[in-house]
Amino acid sequence: MPNVLRNTTNKISAPFVFRYKLNIKSYVKKPLKIFNPKLLIVCNTLLLIALIEIVSYGFLRYTGINSALFITMNTNTKLPRSGHGTKFTSFDPHLGYAYGKNAHQVKTLNTDFTWVDGFVVYDKKTSALQHPVVLCLGGSTTDGVAYGHSWPEELSNILKTNGVGGTIVNGGTGGYTTNQEILKLIRDGLEFKPDIIISYSGFNDKGRYGSLPHPMVHSFQRELLKTLVKRSQPKFLPSTLTLLQRLSTSNTKPKPDYTLGIKSSLGLAEQYKKNITLMNVISHESGARFLAFIQPFAFYKSIHASNPNLSKGEKYKHEVSALYNKITLLPNEFPYIYDATQIFETHANVYKKDGVHLQDTGDKVVAHYIYSKIEPFLSKTKKLD
Repeated sequence: MPNVLRNTTNKISAPFVFRYKLNIKSYVKKPLKIFNPKLLIVCNTLLLIALIEIVSYGFLRYTGINSALFITMNTNTKLPRSGHGTKFTSFDPHLGYAYGKNAHQVKTLNTDFTWVDGFVVYDKKTSALQHPVVLCLGGSTTDGVAYGHSWPEELSNILKTNGVGGTIVNGGTGGYTTNQEILKLIRDGLEFKPDIIISYSGFNDKGRYGSLPHPMVHSFQRELLKTLVKRSQPKFLPSTLTLLQRLSTSNTKPKPDYTLGIKSSLGLAEQYKKNITLMNVISHESGARFLAFIQPFAFYKSIHASNPNLSKGEKYKHEVSALYNKITLLPNEFPYIYDATQIFETHANVYKKDGVHLQDTGDKVVAHYIYSKIEPFLSKTKKLD
């Protein structure tokens, strides 16, 4: 390379290298400020708040208090569903829930029938019911509005077909047990001045809708009471603020609570027996005749249990069988209790898929069976002595 060019190159590159080295040294001497002090304080504060919220959440959960973490997503009170699965919006102070007059099922009721505050009257007139008045009580398998058909409606048709005067009143409601039946009978049913009172029940009393030791309290009522006394949580940092509220010594207001009454010493079968025998006494003292029917179940000593189109959970079947093994002995002791568990053995296509609820054909079989038991009393419109 010529000396001129070599000298030129050295003159150009030397200052560049020098400046580059100076820049590196200045960078080392003055390191970049990665964290702003104010930002660092904010981050540490947020981390501390988050840690306190997590610890508070864990403590509340450990003590059995259900709490949200960081934020309460839904501040609206969630109302429970009935044990039957229906979301009832009409609450009842004694029964827990009921069909209200604005319920969709009630609004679509046959125009030939009349709705009277929880009862379907299979007549257009309710001011002066034709006697004998037959009052039907039960759960979803008696319910007069849930499925568009029911055995009490079929029973009403049988009376008309046979030219028998009288009025059928249906008070069945999905999810009710004999615990609700007896309450509904005392409070409402007797207002119809019935001549015959029928309880068609059984598997609902297995404990799902009224567990021991408080079988008279429906599971819906339990959940509703829990919802009512539950404290609403703040939207933000709910666990921290809830814990502070509970630890605050200045919070001297009594906490809302509820009671379910005295614990019962009876088992489920004994409770069923108690309810049935009491309804019989109440009916007799009111001048009415009482009949109780233990309803059929596809998986209890039935040929329908082998039907591949029917299915029900093993736990459910076990609980019903355990109850039925005891209460099906009651007809031997009480002549007004009938074991109807075998009435479908010579019939096909009577059950829906769950082996509990009935097709139209099943309702007709039940209605004819019950009619055969009450027929001797239908002509006796005069009240019992």
